[in-house]
Amino acid sequence: MGNARLTFDELLTTLVEVEGTLNSRPLIYAYDEVGSEPLTPSHLMVGRRLMSMPDGDVSGESEEGYCNRRFQYLSKKKQHFWNRWRREYLADLREFHRGIDKVVKGSLKRGTL
Repeated sequence: MGNARLTFDELLTTLVEVEGTLNSRPLIYAYDEVGSEPLTPSHLMVGRRLMSMPDGDVSGESEEGYCNRRFQYLSKKKQHFWNRWRREYLADLREFHRGIDKVVKGSLKRGTL
């Protein structure tokens, strides 16, 4: 932004847009699976991508019924997220560190480290 002169509202808007962009970047490689979206930091904060639309309208349903259904829905989403986190991100992280260990051990054997 350099020397830009922004009002408080303009600065706040710009920072919120930057935050949304950063929190929407994938944490892992994006696989070409139909209907899946890559894990992002926003999944950790709000349980979904920031750029996606919120869930639909609940008009005509009792508040208690909606709360129970919503709780079950959010519980399934949270479990799905943690399963993907463990299966994709943590597995990739483990493989990355295994690769680093091989490089370091190989360098030590050759005396180049």
